[in-house]
Order: sequence, then C-alpha cells, then structure tokens
Amino acid sequence: MKTIVDRIKELQQAQGLTNNEFAEKLGISSAALSHIYSGRNNPSLTILEAILQKFPNVNFNYLLKGHGGMFEVVPKITEPKKPVINDLFSAIEEVHTSDKNVQNSAEQRIEDTITDTESENREFTDVNSHINHIQVVKVALFTSDGRVFFFTPSRENPFL
Repeated sequence: MKTIVDRIKELQQAQGLTNNEFAEKLGISSAALSHIYSGRNNPSLTILEAILQKFPNVNFNYLLKGHGGMFEVVPKITEPKKPVINDLFSAIEEVHTSDKNVQNSAEQRIEDTITDTESENREFTDVNSHINHIQVVKVALFTSDGRVFFFTPSRENPFL
C-alpha cells in the first residue's frame, strides 16, 4: 500500500519535476524534501498546504489517504459561445420582416439558440446532480495564521 510519501513522489513524477524543481516550487530546500523522501521526516502540514496551493487540481483525499484519483476532475462549465440574448433579439426582429429567406434563417437561429441553451443547462444540471450525492464526512479549515480546525458533521451537529 502506498504511503503519503509515495503519493507525493508520484505527484512529482506526474508533474515531470526533478527533486530540486519540486522542492523549489513548494518553497522548501531540496534537503528538506530529501529528508521526507528518505523517511527521516514526515511531510508537515505546511508542505501539504504548499502542495495544494501550487497544484490546486490535486485531490486532497488522494494525497492524504490514497482515496480516489490523484487529480480532481472538475467539470468544465463554459460560457455560451455567442451572446445568446443579443442573438435572440436580432433574430426575433428579423422574423417580422417581409423577406421569407430572412424569416426562415432567423427562425432557424432561434431554434438553434434554444437547443444550445437547453444542452448547456442539461450539462450543468448533470454536474449538480452528481454533486448532490456527495456526503460531507469531514471539513478542514486552514486559517491564514497557520491554524487548522477540523469539523465532523453529525446528526446533533450538522454541517452549517
């Protein structure tokens, strides 16, 4: 079974960094990293915070306990490809012209815009429905003065 040190080494390799580059990125000396890798020292909370700050897509549960994948999969939510409201208004205005070609083109643009918007909303809903099945087990709060607070929700003390 992999240890937290193994997972840190794995992250370094996945990033394609040498020991010196990885240590520099974390803001520690290469000797400090060497001590962690050799087992002389355990990774401190400061090191773990630095990893999460410098590599924000790292899955904290994976790093600490080996649960899940190394990287979090963040659903990509994009802006609409074109200004939807402006396009709809201009298409609606064109529907009222006497030129049949312009009317047909405008009606098609309205239909396409509605279909695109429904598709984007469905993707966003799918992301939210996945998130709704996640149960909060423990919360760690890291303060700017270096303190850490842990909170475990329960029936008596639910997550606020």
